[in-house]
Amino acid sequence: MEVPGVLDATVGYTGREFKDLDLVKGKEGDEYHQQPAATYKSVCGGDGHTEAVRITFDPTIVSYDEIVRLFFDNPRVPVIYGEQDLQYQVACWALDERQQHLAREAAEGAGKGGVPIYDARCTMWHEGEENHQNFFGSVSKEKMWREY
Repeated sequence: MEVPGVLDATVGYTGREFKDLDLVKGKEGDEYHQQPAATYKSVCGGDGHTEAVRITFDPTIVSYDEIVRLFFDNPRVPVIYGEQDLQYQVACWALDERQQHLAREAAEGAGKGGVPIYDARCTMWHEGEENHQNFFGSVSKEKMWREY
Protein backbone atom coordinates (compact mmCIF):
# COMPACT_ATOMS: atom_id res chain seq x y z
CA MET A 1 0.00 0.00 0.00
CA GLU A 2 1.39 3.38 -0.93
CA VAL A 3 0.59 6.21 1.47
CA PRO A 4 0.91 9.78 0.17
CA GLY A 5 3.53 11.59 2.24
CA VAL A 6 5.51 8.49 3.20
CA LEU A 7 8.96 9.19 1.80
CA ASP A 8 10.85 6.06 2.80
CA ALA A 9 10.56 2.78 4.66
CA THR A 10 13.87 1.30 5.80
CA VAL A 11 14.34 -2.17 7.28
CA GLY A 12 16.57 -2.45 10.32
CA TYR A 13 16.88 -3.49 13.95
CA THR A 14 16.02 -1.68 17.18
CA GLY A 15 14.65 -2.21 20.63
CA ARG A 16 17.58 -3.06 22.83
CA GLU A 17 17.94 -0.36 25.49
CA PHE A 18 21.08 1.79 25.74
CA LYS A 19 21.95 0.49 29.19
CA ASP A 20 22.24 -2.98 27.68
CA LEU A 21 23.96 -2.19 24.43
CA ASP A 22 25.84 1.09 24.53
CA LEU A 23 28.91 0.14 26.52
CA VAL A 24 30.40 -3.14 27.61
CA LYS A 25 32.97 -3.31 30.38
CA GLY A 26 36.35 -4.32 29.04
CA LYS A 27 38.50 -7.16 30.32
CA GLU A 28 40.76 -4.76 32.20
CA GLY A 29 37.87 -3.72 34.44
CA ASP A 30 37.71 0.00 33.68
CA GLU A 31 37.78 0.09 29.87
CA TYR A 32 34.53 0.38 27.96
CA HIS A 33 33.94 -0.65 24.38
CA GLN A 34 30.92 0.06 22.24
CA GLN A 35 29.17 -3.11 21.11
CA PRO A 36 28.98 -3.74 17.35
CA ALA A 37 25.87 -2.83 15.39
CA ALA A 38 23.06 -5.35 15.19
CA THR A 39 22.95 -7.55 12.10
CA TYR A 40 20.42 -10.06 10.80
CA LYS A 41 22.67 -12.83 12.11
CA SER A 42 23.00 -11.28 15.59
CA VAL A 43 19.25 -10.63 15.81
CA CYS A 44 18.47 -14.23 14.76
CA GLY A 45 20.92 -15.31 17.46
CA GLY A 46 18.80 -13.60 20.11
CA ASP A 47 20.77 -10.41 20.77
CA GLY A 48 17.64 -8.62 22.06
CA HIS A 49 16.88 -6.48 19.00
CA THR A 50 13.65 -6.51 17.00
CA GLU A 51 13.38 -6.56 13.23
CA ALA A 52 11.69 -3.26 12.40
CA VAL A 53 10.77 -0.76 9.71
CA ARG A 54 11.61 2.94 10.09
CA ILE A 55 9.10 5.20 8.33
CA THR A 56 10.19 8.62 7.06
CA PHE A 57 7.27 10.89 6.22
CA ASP A 58 6.35 14.46 5.34
CA PRO A 59 4.11 15.72 8.17
CA THR A 60 2.63 18.38 5.90
CA ILE A 61 1.09 15.57 3.82
CA VAL A 62 0.44 12.75 6.30
CA SER A 63 0.42 12.92 10.09
CA TYR A 64 2.01 10.55 12.56
CA ASP A 65 -1.51 9.88 13.87
CA GLU A 66 -2.64 8.74 10.40
CA ILE A 67 0.39 6.46 10.01
CA VAL A 68 -0.05 4.71 13.38
CA ARG A 69 -3.79 4.32 12.75
CA LEU A 70 -3.05 2.67 9.40
CA PHE A 71 -0.60 0.36 11.16
CA PHE A 72 -2.91 -0.66 14.00
CA ASP A 73 -6.03 -0.90 11.81
CA ASN A 74 -4.23 -3.41 9.57
CA PRO A 75 -5.81 -6.82 10.18
CA ARG A 76 -2.37 -8.46 9.83
CA VAL A 77 -1.24 -6.68 13.02
CA PRO A 78 -2.36 -9.15 15.70
CA VAL A 79 -3.90 -8.58 19.08
CA ILE A 80 -1.14 -9.25 21.61
CA TYR A 81 -1.64 -11.29 24.77
CA GLY A 82 1.41 -11.80 26.98
CA GLU A 83 5.06 -12.09 26.05
CA GLN A 84 6.39 -11.94 22.49
CA ASP A 85 9.61 -13.16 20.91
CA LEU A 86 11.77 -10.01 20.74
CA GLN A 87 13.04 -10.68 17.23
CA TYR A 88 9.55 -10.67 15.70
CA GLN A 89 7.54 -8.70 18.23
CA VAL A 90 4.78 -6.36 17.09
CA ALA A 91 5.60 -2.98 18.62
CA CYS A 92 5.81 0.74 17.95
CA TRP A 93 8.74 3.05 18.77
CA ALA A 94 7.66 6.67 19.29
CA LEU A 95 10.03 9.65 19.24
CA ASP A 96 8.37 11.64 22.04
CA GLU A 97 5.53 11.65 24.57
CA ARG A 98 3.03 13.04 22.04
CA GLN A 99 3.75 10.22 19.60
CA GLN A 100 3.54 7.67 22.43
CA HIS A 101 0.09 9.01 23.35
CA LEU A 102 -1.12 8.92 19.72
CA ALA A 103 0.22 5.39 19.23
CA ARG A 104 -1.47 4.15 22.43
CA GLU A 105 -4.76 5.74 21.34
CA ALA A 106 -4.51 4.12 17.89
CA ALA A 107 -3.64 0.72 19.38
CA GLU A 108 -6.48 0.84 21.89
CA GLY A 109 -8.93 2.13 19.27
CA ALA A 110 -8.10 -0.88 17.08
CA GLY A 111 -8.48 -3.30 20.00
CA LYS A 112 -4.72 -3.87 20.15
CA GLY A 113 -3.87 -2.18 23.43
CA GLY A 114 -1.46 -5.00 24.30
CA VAL A 115 1.02 -3.91 21.60
CA PRO A 116 3.97 -2.30 23.38
CA ILE A 117 4.76 1.36 22.64
CA TYR A 118 8.44 2.06 23.31
CA ASP A 119 10.46 5.25 23.59
CA ALA A 120 12.75 5.34 20.54
CA ARG A 121 15.07 7.76 22.35
CA CYS A 122 16.16 4.86 24.61
CA THR A 123 17.28 2.61 21.76
CA MET A 124 19.57 2.72 18.75
CA TRP A 125 18.55 2.14 15.15
CA HIS A 126 20.72 -0.20 13.08
CA GLU A 127 19.98 -0.17 9.38
CA GLY A 128 19.44 -3.63 7.92
CA GLU A 129 21.63 -5.18 5.28
CA GLU A 130 20.99 -4.21 1.66
CA ASN A 131 19.45 -7.58 0.76
CA HIS A 132 16.71 -6.94 3.37
CA GLN A 133 15.70 -3.55 1.95
CA ASN A 134 12.77 -2.96 -0.43
CA PHE A 135 10.91 -6.08 0.68
CA PHE A 136 7.67 -5.15 -1.05
CA GLY A 137 9.49 -4.21 -4.25
CA SER A 138 11.36 -7.52 -4.36
CA VAL A 139 8.45 -9.89 -3.67
CA SER A 140 5.55 -10.24 -6.05
CA LYS A 141 2.14 -9.45 -4.52
CA GLU A 142 0.91 -12.96 -5.36
CA LYS A 143 3.86 -14.60 -3.60
CA MET A 144 3.63 -12.22 -0.64
CA TRP A 145 -0.04 -12.96 0.07
CA ARG A 146 0.53 -16.70 -0.37
CA GLU A 147 3.62 -17.01 1.79
CA TYR A 148 3.54 -14.13 4.25
